[in-house]
Amino acid sequence: MKDLKMETAEIKNGSIVHAKIENIGAGTLTGRFTSTKPNAPQKVYLASGWFNEEQERRVAKAEKVLRGLGLDVFSPREHQAPELEYGSVEWRQVTFDNDIDHIDWADFLFAIYDEEDAGTMMEIGYAYATGKPVLVYHEGHDIVNLMITDSLTAYFKDWATVSAYDYSRMKHLPYTGSVI
Repeated sequence: MKDLKMETAEIKNGSIVHAKIENIGAGTLTGRFTSTKPNAPQKVYLASGWFNEEQERRVAKAEKVLRGLGLDVFSPREHQAPELEYGSVEWRQVTFDNDIDHIDWADFLFAIYDEEDAGTMMEIGYAYATGKPVLVYHEGHDIVNLMITDSLTAYFKDWATVSAYDYSRMKHLPYTGSVI
């Protein structure tokens, strides 16, 4: 073991995500790694609007259910940089950067789909593009956009299914309805 040398290239939230490992005399291995702390709760980014009573009700319920399952939840509505003027250029940049950083931080994204919040749709697309599992909760009976249905890992219609889901396995639960 004394012949190994590791140069860490990137550490996020205490976990090595990219490293260069050199075995003196035998070559170099470079790659992406996932290193988690034993028994650490899974980290979830909660994507949802909260701009009307129904959205507020759903996001509050999701926060409660997901935290009740022992998940480490980042909910953007709880991190709005109150020290900055809402809507200012500085507030917008801080909020955008914080949300993107936390999607990157998360193990997966849990989205509440209502097709009213364009920010949630963007967050779903970003998470999918970066290889994060996307789990979608949808109370409505409206037809779901195929860009959402075909990017998701699991689709939920009720909180009982959300609560019973095995988040350690991320089993595929497809959307089976009509799409637009």
